[in-house]
Amino acid sequence: MTHDSILIFADYLVARQPQTESRVQWVSSIGELETALLAAAPSLIALVLPPRSPLLPEVIERCQKLQPSAPVWIAPFHAESDIPLASPAWLRPRLLSALGCSGGGSEAAARVEALTVLAGGIAHDFNNLLTAIRCYSEILHDELSEAAPSLRDRTSEILLATQRAALMSRQLLTFSGRATPHTERIDIQEWLPALSGVLRSILSEQTTLRLDVSPAPLWVEADRNQLEQVLTNLVTNAHEAMPHGGSLEISATRVALPARNPTQLPAGNYVEFCVADSGTGVPVHLRSQLFSPFISTKPRGRGLGLGLATAMMIVRRLGGELIHQPSTSGGAAFSVFLPLVGSSLDSARPHSSPLPRGGGERILIAEDDPAIRTVATALLETLGYVADVAGTGEEALARCEGNEGSPHDVLLSDISMPGMNGYDLAERVRRAQPGIALILMSGYAGDPTVMEASRRLGALFLEKPFTRDSLSQRLAEALQLRTRV
Repeated sequence: MTHDSILIFADYLVARQPQTESRVQWVSSIGELETALLAAAPSLIALVLPPRSPLLPEVIERCQKLQPSAPVWIAPFHAESDIPLASPAWLRPRLLSALGCSGGGSEAAARVEALTVLAGGIAHDFNNLLTAIRCYSEILHDELSEAAPSLRDRTSEILLATQRAALMSRQLLTFSGRATPHTERIDIQEWLPALSGVLRSILSEQTTLRLDVSPAPLWVEADRNQLEQVLTNLVTNAHEAMPHGGSLEISATRVALPARNPTQLPAGNYVEFCVADSGTGVPVHLRSQLFSPFISTKPRGRGLGLGLATAMMIVRRLGGELIHQPSTSGGAAFSVFLPLVGSSLDSARPHSSPLPRGGGERILIAEDDPAIRTVATALLETLGYVADVAGTGEEALARCEGNEGSPHDVLLSDISMPGMNGYDLAERVRRAQPGIALILMSGYAGDPTVMEASRRLGALFLEKPFTRDSLSQRLAEALQLRTRV
């Protein structure tokens, strides 16, 4: 291959393009890829693959093994329906732009881009597994309340573990850029003590937890779930640094930063909350790359190395900063700085209400994952609904069109499915049964593309991994909207 050559790997879903330029080589199999990489080092490796292609991890691994210095660019597809865009006219400016950025120290950036795509795909599949585990655990937890009350503590631990696993999944989605924050005004002075139970559950019995929160309101503008993710990431790291127990102090106060300050933030008023532990501290050789992705102080196999990188990403998106500081207790201290804002009249906490239940309404489920289909059916039956289950969009549409005499009340469909996806299914089902309510499911909560498409279809959105409560609430909302039409 010549100077500034480009090697393009495209699988069978992408129309293979002719060799119109001598510096561009197309391959479509692992064997062709290995032959090309062994022959010469390309200036850029472009991967034109669907976002959930099972080939993606293997292709990236081969590229890094055979040509570790060659940058990798992944075509920015959000769904398989985008693949037909991969024409020469569509690819050329993007490839040239990526090639122009591939020299002079951008190899690490190219690798991080590849990792972000992998992270999003892993999180999507992980959310499906978590949905099944979480929902079955909720069913088991309720059944044991009468049959074996003494075992409920064990199922409670399973449910707690799934919450932590969901947090890991959100880390991956945030790192991959597939989750965007839904900001609201939050008073840290109330928010932090309310989380003490969650934080306590992360720590061992040998660790003492102390909260030192300013008595004055500390308002910030942030996504509540992502802010909790930042705090639990820091507390989890502190717990790992104290294998034999110790002390953890979390403080929150208002600070006025001068023009010159260690955060590099503009001068102004900020809320600082600090997590300080008495653990082993951060090794000196890791401090310069502490917030880099996939860098971990933990033993191999005990962490993704995404906790601090994800926390930093969230905090910076909110206009703040996360820094590491020496701890007076000999361990590590991490401080989060967020801009102080005024109070909000819209910050009332949602009140608890009884779990909404159905009255025999018919729910059409379209989901390609058999575990999700089975657990969703079980949940719907316990909630008082009748489930009609399909494994593909085409099968769901056939059932919808074949039930004119007993129409479905709600379509509950996954968005990403082989063949007919959830968007197309929703449109065609709505034409077949104009009165049906629509709920679309995905693990990519907050993705602007997903959310905009759902709004365009007039569909509600259900985030994976969902729980019995969130499923019940969405169904009740969908049926309420249906009665108004």
